[in-house]
Amino acid sequence: MDQSLTESCEAADLRELVRRLRTRTVSDRYFISYSALKNTVTRPLIIENFRQHGFKEQRIPDMATIIVNDGLRTFAILLMLGQEHLIELFINYEELDSKLPFEKDGVERITPLLPSRFWEETQWELCPHTFRTRLHRKIRSEEILPYVQEARVGEGAGGEIFKCTIAVEQQQFYPQTKVITTPIGCGDE
Repeated sequence: MDQSLTESCEAADLRELVRRLRTRTVSDRYFISYSALKNTVTRPLIIENFRQHGFKEQRIPDMATIIVNDGLRTFAILLMLGQEHLIELFINYEELDSKLPFEKDGVERITPLLPSRFWEETQWELCPHTFRTRLHRKIRSEEILPYVQEARVGEGAGGEIFKCTIAVEQQQFYPQTKVITTPIGCGDE
């Protein structure tokens, strides 16, 4: 994101800033890449958000550092749900990004106040699938596949074949500057 836009948004609604990072997939789901989140939700913006929400001033610097280093996705999930005031509980329980995706029981142990959208939908927007060189991997049905374009190119083996474009940030096959499209068989889901 443009640095001047980020700096000019310090007093703006951080929730809306994060929502603008959402990328729509071909299946009409949305995801936010970690690189976009990290480049946008900076420590100064987090500190300003905490001040606006009345966090204790002496805790703000340490909490902001923890979020930037270990809990940016978790904070963004809570932020999108209007529940960012609960981030202190997640920090205290050490339930941050390394524990994503969260299971319902674990989240309810921290707080029963979160809507079911937390674990059913919103957390998955911040945990989109990343394609790695190890091709044979089970993908959970909740995971968002970051296909941003597709074009039907034919049929074969009992299904349709599509040429799909993966969001650059969500693949580890090629350098981030190279966009790759490749035919894949999508068949029956």
